[in-house]
Amino acid sequence: MQTKILPSRQALVDRIELQFAYGNNFISLISEVGLGKSYLAETFISEKFTEHNKAYVKATRSAQDRHLIGQILEQSFSNPLIDYDLTIVENFIGLTGESIEPLLIVIDDAHFISDDFANELFQLTESYQGQIRILLTATRQLPVTEAINMHIEALDQVESLTLMKMYFSDLPSVDEPIFKAFIDASNGNPQLLLAWKKDNSELQVAMQKRSRQYKVYLLLICILILIGLLTSLAWYFFDNKNIQTASVSNQPTTAITIEDVSSSKPVDLTAKPDKTSGQPEQQPEQQPEQQPEQQPEQQPEQQPEQQPKSLTGNEWFIAQPANYFTIQLMVVRDLEVISQTVENLNLDNTHIFEIKSNQASLHGLTYGLYSSMAKAQKARVELPATLLNQGAFVKSVGKIQQQIQANN
Repeated sequence: MQTKILPSRQALVDRIELQFAYGNNFISLISEVGLGKSYLAETFISEKFTEHNKAYVKATRSAQDRHLIGQILEQSFSNPLIDYDLTIVENFIGLTGESIEPLLIVIDDAHFISDDFANELFQLTESYQGQIRILLTATRQLPVTEAINMHIEALDQVESLTLMKMYFSDLPSVDEPIFKAFIDASNGNPQLLLAWKKDNSELQVAMQKRSRQYKVYLLLICILILIGLLTSLAWYFFDNKNIQTASVSNQPTTAITIEDVSSSKPVDLTAKPDKTSGQPEQQPEQQPEQQPEQQPEQQPEQQPEQQPKSLTGNEWFIAQPANYFTIQLMVVRDLEVISQTVENLNLDNTHIFEIKSNQASLHGLTYGLYSSMAKAQKARVELPATLLNQGAFVKSVGKIQQQIQANN
C-alpha cells in the first residue's frame, strides 16, 4: 500500500536526503510529541539510500547505551563479536573488514541517549573508513555542536484537513461546530487529528446521554404543569358549587370569575431546553517560527603557505589552511597496513596523521591537498578502484585539525 504522507512532510524527507548529499552526515530531527518525527524517520529509511546497509533502533528511558550499541552492531554486521567494554567507534574499527559498505543508522527517540554516546556517534561519522550517515529523532536538541538540526512544525488548518481526508472518508463539513472545535483544539498535531474517530464516538455518546436527560426533565416539567392545571380546575369547580349554594340560601355572595381563580399564565408545553454546549472553543496556539535550514558555508580559496619539507604527520596538517580539502583513504591502528597500501598502489602525495582514542593510537592516510571540494571530488573519482571500494571520501583539513587537537 502506498505510504500516506503530506506533500510538505515528503518535502522534508527530501531535504534530509539533500543534507546528507552535502556531506552533513549527522542530522537531528527535532519536534514536540505527536508531530510525526518517528513516521518521517521510518519513511526516510524505507525510501532513501537503498544501496546502504541500514540499522534502525528505538531508544527508551530504560535502555542503556551499551544495549543500543549491541543493536546497531548486530544490524550493521553479520554475527559480530561485540566488546561492550569498548566504545562504538572502537567496535566498528575492530569489526571492519576489507569490504566496507556505506551504512545508514536511524535512532528514534534519541533524547533518551546520554550526551557522551551522542558525541561518540558523531565521532563515528568522522572516523569510519567507509561512508556512514546517522539520523536521530528527538524532542530536544542534542549537545553535538556540529550536528544539523531540522525542526518539524505543526500543521496549518489546510494541511490538517488534508491529512484527515487521507485517512477518513466520512468527515463532516468543516463548518460543523463540533468538527470545527475538534480541528481547532488539535493545534495541527497529527497524532491528535488521527484520533478523530475515537473522540467523535465519545462525543456522540455524551450527546445522546445529555439528550436523554433533557427528555426526562421535559417529561417531569409536563407532569408538574398537568398537576397544576388539574388542581386549578378542581378549585374552580369547588368554588362554583359554593356560589350556587349561597344563592339558594338568599345569602349575599360575591361573584368569582375565572380570572380570579387562576391568575397564572398558561405554560408553553412546546418549549425545549437549550442544547447548545457552553464550552468555549479553544484557539490554536501560535506556531513557533520556523528556523531556516543551515547551508554549507562558502569559504574563499586560500593559497597554502610554502612549508619546509621537513614537516610531516600532524605538524604538516596543522600548518595547512583549514578551508582546504583532502581525500581520506583509511584509518587503521597498524602503520604497516598504510605502508603496504602506499607501496602496492604506488601512491605519492600522501600524508599520515595520528589521533589517540582511549590510549590507543589511530593512523589516518590522506591523499592530496585541494583548495575546493569540487577539485577534491574530481580527484577522488580518479583514484584506483581498490581505494574507492574501501570508502575513500573527501574531508576538510579543518576537521582533521580538530581531531588532532581534541585527541592528542
